[in-house]
Amino acid sequence: MGKKHHKTANRVPIVSIAIVAGQAVAAWTTGGGTFAGALDNFQSYYTGYDFTERALHLERLIGGYVPWIVKRYAGRIAQPGRNVSRFVPGVSFS
Repeated sequence: MGKKHHKTANRVPIVSIAIVAGQAVAAWTTGGGTFAGALDNFQSYYTGYDFTERALHLERLIGGYVPWIVKRYAGRIAQPGRNVSRFVPGVSFS
């Protein structure tokens, strides 16, 4: 007899799509409604550099990565059956 192959579900990364969509909308609204401005603001969320002003904006860099960091740790804590105290020091749910 051969091995049984279990069908794995193809999951859609809803939270990741929501983060990127939210950042794209924020880039469009702060970019003056032009595609070039929106693209410049969107890339500044990941590089921190603004090409139109030719300056480094750390607040944009931090604002671009905070949702991904929160997603990473919130996803680990929210998964059922995981030991939360391993991810959050000082927390015990026993």
